[in-house]
Amino acid sequence: MLVPNDIDTRILKRSQSLCDKLHANWQPDQFPFDCFIGGGAISGEVGGAVRDIDMFPVGNCIIPAPDVDLIVETRNAITYNTQPHALQVCDYRFLVIEELVQNFDFSHNQIAIGATFDRDSVEIHELHYTAQFIWAKCNNTTSYECSNYPISSLIRAAKYRERGLLKGVDYAKTVMEILADIVSLKIETLEEFSDHIRAVDLGLFEELEGSEEFNLLFLNLVKKEEQTKKC
Repeated sequence: MLVPNDIDTRILKRSQSLCDKLHANWQPDQFPFDCFIGGGAISGEVGGAVRDIDMFPVGNCIIPAPDVDLIVETRNAITYNTQPHALQVCDYRFLVIEELVQNFDFSHNQIAIGATFDRDSVEIHELHYTAQFIWAKCNNTTSYECSNYPISSLIRAAKYRERGLLKGVDYAKTVMEILADIVSLKIETLEEFSDHIRAVDLGLFEELEGSEEFNLLFLNLVKKEEQTKKC
């Protein structure tokens, strides 16, 4: 396996560029704050396409709301209309960067940086990724590692198949692994099921989001949950 000897340099260059642009979305009196940024936004090549940026608070640190419009708020994250890319501030808290990286369900996303957003600049002081991440990037593939929300992972696997990261037997094997994890959850109530559905990244449904069918699906799910609680 050929590992580019400048992989850290390229990742840090991409990450610094993203952070410098993102920095402008806060007011001067909102700094400083510490955060982790992980996943797809920093895993690709410099200049690659970015849909959104996932930011995580470090321990008990509070990430202030940027001075922009809010797009959507779910149980586990708030998404803001920041520039040049949307920012998703996640409500999962980790004390160390290694815990965050191991929490990503697919290997090609198992990467994160630790950064301090200060009044005048952003300092990146940590970079961590797994051996599985290196394998995935060098071979243009991915693998399912683990997930606290495997229903979301199952939907995500289909997206990665469309992108060519999971092919043939690898996709079938991934689906079987995720289904086994879903079965092991032993979901018995609609409330438990709703918790997993609400954890689904709405971006996975970007083609359906806003449509009548999409809104009806989630409206009916919420109604069923409320009816169950009244019984």
